[in-house]
Amino acid sequence: SNNQLSGGIPSTISGLQELGHFSLSGNMLQGSIPNTFSQLKSLQSLDLSRNELSGSIPKDLEGLSYLEYFNVSFNKLEGEIPTGGPFVNFSSASFMGNPGLCGMPRLQVPPCPKFSERKQKLSFILEIVLPVLGSG
Repeated sequence: SNNQLSGGIPSTISGLQELGHFSLSGNMLQGSIPNTFSQLKSLQSLDLSRNELSGSIPKDLEGLSYLEYFNVSFNKLEGEIPTGGPFVNFSSASFMGNPGLCGMPRLQVPPCPKFSERKQKLSFILEIVLPVLGSG
């Protein structure tokens, strides 16, 4: 950590099958969190905090049964925080400083919009816009 690294996290990280603890915190990393982290079945701690990572947290990380510590705080992540597997044990401190994240209230993030709510909003917009377009 704190090595002034920049660029993205290579997806080839999955080749380190015996990796137990991994920290890239406090760097200038950009891009997304590779889905290939989910192949690191021995991983017990992952700290990617204080970077400039964007995109979502891969849902596949729920399969990391040995993961006890996870920190992606102070990045530019967005989308829903996974809820299964080891994510049931992580606190709000793991995710703070990412205004685009949503999820469970206990994580002190906004709730994620439900698909049905989005569908209703789209339906409402179409009911208003289509007649206007048709009358022109």
